[in-house]
Amino acid sequence: MAPDLRERVGERRPDDRLVEHDVGARVARAAHERLVVARHDDDARPPAREIVVRGQLRGLPAAARGDDVDALGVEQQPKHFTDVGDVLDEEHPEPLARRISSPILHTLFSPSTTGEADAEWVRSGRALTRPEGRWSTGSLVNTALKRTPLYESHVKAGARMVPFGGWEMPVQYAGIVEEHRAVRAAVGCFDVSHMGEFEVEGPQALASLQRLTTNDVAALEVGQVQYSLLCYPDGGIVDDLTLYRLAPERFMLTVNASNIDKDWSWVREHGAAARWRNVSDDTGLIAAQGPKAEALVGRLADRDVTGIAYYHFAEGRVAGIRTLISRTGYTGEDGFELYVAAVDTPRLWSALLEAGRGDGVVPVGLGARDTLRLEMRYALYGNDIDATTNPLEAGLGWIVKPAKGDFVGRDAIEKVRVPGPRRKLIGLEMADRSVARHGYAVTTPVASPTVGREGAPTANTIGIVTSGSYGPSVERSIAMAYVASAQAAVGTELGVEIRGQVRPARVVKTPFHPSRVKK
Repeated sequence: MAPDLRERVGERRPDDRLVEHDVGARVARAAHERLVVARHDDDARPPAREIVVRGQLRGLPAAARGDDVDALGVEQQPKHFTDVGDVLDEEHPEPLARRISSPILHTLFSPSTTGEADAEWVRSGRALTRPEGRWSTGSLVNTALKRTPLYESHVKAGARMVPFGGWEMPVQYAGIVEEHRAVRAAVGCFDVSHMGEFEVEGPQALASLQRLTTNDVAALEVGQVQYSLLCYPDGGIVDDLTLYRLAPERFMLTVNASNIDKDWSWVREHGAAARWRNVSDDTGLIAAQGPKAEALVGRLADRDVTGIAYYHFAEGRVAGIRTLISRTGYTGEDGFELYVAAVDTPRLWSALLEAGRGDGVVPVGLGARDTLRLEMRYALYGNDIDATTNPLEAGLGWIVKPAKGDFVGRDAIEKVRVPGPRRKLIGLEMADRSVARHGYAVTTPVASPTVGREGAPTANTIGIVTSGSYGPSVERSIAMAYVASAQAAVGTELGVEIRGQVRPARVVKTPFHPSRVKK
């Protein structure tokens, strides 16, 4: 392993973890250092078919070198690292697991092929190793992973578990595409208990939230939910969140799992006048999404859930368990997010899966959650929005309400509003089967696909892909990207540089798939 790369990896901070829903992201090419998707044939757990390992390619058989194996770059992964095996399979008709056998693991990590320095790097625990007798995606940062109340349920169901936002979470059960399509056609259940929940109350709660968030909290009635942002003074985004008005002077914020600690410090610092309580560890959260979700939850609830409007909630009992029933979600389908006490989460999970058998209910992992939200153009923190993003660039101006008065970041955001943002987050559709990944350059189109070689045409870089994958419902490769505003119009022909070639793409209207939420 090149010393400069080892030093860069060693400089990663303990809080550099995966970001919420970040599956299939941070795929890039690297000149010398590779992460290779391989198979461990001795693993007795059928779902854990692929693993991700680190090493140089010189020890691999000739058939496994080059573009036959999609190499993943470490350099372009400053914050994220994720299991991409199933997403890569969308690009390759022959599964990667069939092309690479388990003996490669011994080759990659043996001193004879990687060098003593590399072998020591592996032995030190800073490289990816086999945890607890099974293969799973590993983080480049050696961190202890939290587990949701449903961890044992996931393992028993044969889910492939991966590190995610500091948690060990299921990326898939039967398969990403199968789970994705089940949500669109019937109903799927998601474990989102890793999300963070903060409660704030008291006479100063409303004023504190008005100062902290971009949306107009005063417009919320009790029983309503609001999508909003926390912003830095320079307009960059701290996090996106949902805000619940539980009572006239009591609210709840649901924040992204990877941002819990950061967000908690931020709200305590800037909203100190109110009384705050971090209830994340005490709260379980299950999402039931799909056209049959209402019927499923309705059979188990002690109240009529059909009367709960979109972005509204009600309290009741589901499967006899006290539940906050919220008609919200991250898939574009109708459904609910069910907040319960952490200790009651396994019982509710089992009840939903049992009661939904006739509806075709399936448990759904983070992989399908990512493809579902991408088809809807829902922003993913850490990919599509982050501390460097102005809300207006991301198309989130509709949740920024300057008329309500001053709030953190207001002045910086308004300075961008008048001239307009210099870049915009747009939707891309690939013209062929190639897949645009996070971090790939968006370019002007060229007549010849090959670029960057002597005599080849030059493509001008005008932006960068933030999220991309194959969309199972739209049956094409789609992506989100920031591009210069002049190139952001629907219909503009662009290119995406993929492994040294510019593949044709077009700016399209979003969402890629129509919303079917109940309003």
